[in-house]
Amino acid sequence: MELHVTRWKRYGHDRLYANLPDGTAVGWADVTTGDITVLQAEYRDDVITVLTKHVQNLTGPVPPDRVPDAQARPMLPPLTLADDLAANTPGQFLRDLLAESGPGLMERVVSRLLRRPTEWDSWRKGLAGERRVGAELTEVELVMSLGRSGGFDGQAGLGEAAVYEVAAVLDVA
Repeated sequence: MELHVTRWKRYGHDRLYANLPDGTAVGWADVTTGDITVLQAEYRDDVITVLTKHVQNLTGPVPPDRVPDAQARPMLPPLTLADDLAANTPGQFLRDLLAESGPGLMERVVSRLLRRPTEWDSWRKGLAGERRVGAELTEVELVMSLGRSGGFDGQAGLGEAAVYEVAAVLDVA
């Protein structure tokens, strides 16, 4: 049986489709993994033969100079004291950025009244998000520290049941 092979690359997929002369797909192969899927069982052998040949022609062996090296991976810069989230209030960097470079109060009011978006709106949304996450993390940290601590001045801690009760009230799990 004569099958036509067409390549399809969309949505992060790279596939080879085996089609009948009338255009009906009877199977496909994932180029990155080499997996072959047969859609119509009566063409199984033909689909596997033609797609295996095409996948091998496309992938081939990787030359040694193209093999990724563990040392060539990008590394994150070392963390400094300025990166510590416990020492920095949530949104401090964005607050400073908006105070230095952002629009003033009158510009913000005029833009909001005229319903004109500004380039700083996304920064303000990010600041609001950082503040909200920081508040949630503070609540969780409080609840967890109450459960772990021995209390104040040697008193007994809250205990596990009380911690869960406080977590339920604060709506943090």
